[in-house]
Amino acid sequence: MPSAGGRTATGQSRHSHVVATGLVGCIELGGKPVTKRDLKLRVGACARNEQRIGWPPKGTTGAVGPQGPAGSPGSAGHAGAPGLAGPAGPVGVTGSAGTTGARGATGATGTPGPTGASGSAGVTGAQGATGAKGTTGASGPTGAKGATGAKGTIGAKGTTGVKGTTGATGAKGVTGAKGATGAKGATGAKGATGARGVTGPTGARGPTGVKGTTGAKGGTGAKGATGAKGATGAEGPTGAKGPTGAKGPTGAKGVTGAKGVTGATGPASQVLGGGTAVGGTLGNNQYMGMFVSGSSATEAQVQQPMPVAGTLKNFTIRLDAALAGGTSIAYTVHKNGVATTLTCTITTAGAAATCLDVTHTAAFVAGDLISIGSTRTGAVGATGTRWTAQYQ
Repeated sequence: MPSAGGRTATGQSRHSHVVATGLVGCIELGGKPVTKRDLKLRVGACARNEQRIGWPPKGTTGAVGPQGPAGSPGSAGHAGAPGLAGPAGPVGVTGSAGTTGARGATGATGTPGPTGASGSAGVTGAQGATGAKGTTGASGPTGAKGATGAKGTIGAKGTTGVKGTTGATGAKGVTGAKGATGAKGATGAKGATGARGVTGPTGARGPTGVKGTTGAKGGTGAKGATGAKGATGAEGPTGAKGPTGAKGPTGAKGVTGAKGVTGATGPASQVLGGGTAVGGTLGNNQYMGMFVSGSSATEAQVQQPMPVAGTLKNFTIRLDAALAGGTSIAYTVHKNGVATTLTCTITTAGAAATCLDVTHTAAFVAGDLISIGSTRTGAVGATGTRWTAQYQ
């Protein structure tokens, strides 16, 4: 389809005086030099070497004016005839992006203005004849890139005010009489496109215009949207360990905490023992006493009373030499002449000189008598013997 305009001698876009509706605006990106960058209006999608633009172009939105007082309702006036659509203005050059200013405080939300009455839809004007296409000017040199302005500091975020309580809904006022139609409101919604008229005959092609001067380079367009974040790459190898930093100063000594409560005193532990005289030997089935140097076949001669209550454990026997002949000797703690479970045995086969019982215990109260009995199996040779145990 032919383009809807060319370029003037000053590089500005030249468009038809009639704004085409229901069409798609396309800019040619390649092709012949005489048609490159031309604006084309098409029915449907743009061609492969064209870029779609917004069409028809929109003017800038003016600032919202303050809300005027409500006029008294008047009588309804006659609807005026729809005016013709004005010609589309040329596309202005995009200015360079300024530096980002500091963020100002958020202003209070203003009262919404009243909604204007919807205007009647204008009649769609007849499509004008396509003008002659001018020659495309030569591309001018690329200007130097301006320096990027410094980024302004972001202002501190203000504290959010406390939300006030919602007031009670006021009573509905009396509906006033219908007033006169006010000033014309904003342009109403676009009406439905009318049926396309019969295409007129194609006009004769006009003479080629004089080649215009190269237009000034347009400003850089707005930055496009940031693309989706790509997938995270594989983790790289761990870098070499950096040097150890200097040791920081020692912090001040903290306050000493309060002294805790002293716990209850635990039971005292002591070692008891006894045995045969130095150089002496333990006779066959004889008894040993506590803190007594010697032994006797009569148990009462070596029994000692316990001065305090406690528990005897870790019973241990040591011989001057390993046993010879016979089979074994069993050593047992007696309480008041009766054997307890605290016992250990030394055999000749083991060639050992010690035995101990760390499994069993024997409880005593003050006044109980303690002694150590021995029982031989076979004709075991006599040897010097000593015993120890823990009392707690």
